[in-house]
Amino acid sequence: MVGYIGFHTAPNAEYLQPYVPGGVEIGLVVLPSFRRQGSAQEAAVALMHWALLARGVTRFAMTIRPDNHPSQALASQLAFVRIGSHIDEVDGVGDILECRLSVEDVTKEDSEKLR
Repeated sequence: MVGYIGFHTAPNAEYLQPYVPGGVEIGLVVLPSFRRQGSAQEAAVALMHWALLARGVTRFAMTIRPDNHPSQALASQLAFVRIGSHIDEVDGVGDILECRLSVEDVTKEDSEKLR
């Protein structure tokens, strides 16, 4: 196992509506010995493309602590932009980041792999 990735809830969760209406939040973890090898980026792209093509989801959110530089860099590479912040009871202050996709963002090759 390299890590895990998934959605926190179904699309359009109530807690996301003020920030990313109709969107879904992504969470991921890569085990230390597998970090910085591209696994997180590849998994996130595949997950977002699947949600877009299979379920029509176009808006995605991530919540990342400002001092989590590797995750912030990954989010930037995936075209996420900061749209706000919040305070979590467990994790403290977190940046709320959003990425919007359209079908044009998915290559034909990606589309065939994900169907």
